[in-house]
Amino acid sequence: MLLRGHHAARVRRQAAELLVRYLGGDLDLIEEACALRVFQEQLAVQAPEDPRRLFGEAVEASSSSTSASLVQVLSTMNQRLTTQEQTLAIQGQLLARRHESLGLDRQRVNLNQLLRVRRFVNKSRT
Repeated sequence: MLLRGHHAARVRRQAAELLVRYLGGDLDLIEEACALRVFQEQLAVQAPEDPRRLFGEAVEASSSSTSASLVQVLSTMNQRLTTQEQTLAIQGQLLARRHESLGLDRQRVNLNQLLRVRRFVNKSRT
């Protein structure tokens, strides 16, 4: 059913703009949602009978199971990130050791070349 009238057109336009922002990945929506959440929490304490609390209650009722899922997902992501950080730290240590080892190998090669040159010079003199 299509709503008619000037006010209905304005609501449709606002809904379309919000959908475009959401699908476009507008990060300002996060700040707006957080501000609305704070407002709903304040309403719950200061004016629980305010009609605007219906929106907050609907979100709270539908998000109780979602919150548990979100906590689980965030926990899993945290574990993965911790593991990746540990792996990167170990790889960094190994890379530093390899770099140090290569430096020592270069010094050995230079010493060996120097010894060969001296031997050659000594043989040439005799």
